Amino acid sequence: MGGLTVARELIRQLPAEDIIYFGDSETGLEIGRRAFETGKKPILELSGNDMLFVWKDCNLEGSLESSLDAFLGSTQICMVPKKIIIHEDIYDEFIEIFQEVGKELREKIKEIAKEKKAI
Repeated sequence: MGGLTVARELIRQLPAEDIIYFGDSETGLEIGRRAFETGKKPILELSGNDMLFVWKDCNLEGSLESSLDAFLGSTQICMVPKKIIIHEDIYDEFIEIFQEVGKELREKIKEIAKEKKAI
């Protein structure tokens, strides 16, 4: 019995009010539809690979801030960028600043870890 077949039966038979699904979009949309049809609330966390496009006329500071969001939750948050596409005209500048900020972030994390060990 396949995963979607099992899911259909569980949705139909379980006395739950909510159906939570983590996984691929195609299956998730089917599970969401089935849940809705049976009067259950679908809560779907579907696969996503958000990208950040940094163009040559961008707000560089804002783009850097958005790119650093990728470090939140080790990219396990569906709305943070997992890939960055950078226009070649600003690539070197962006990467240089990104690396500097990344090093600063690493040092801050080390400091916080030391403080927590001291407690």
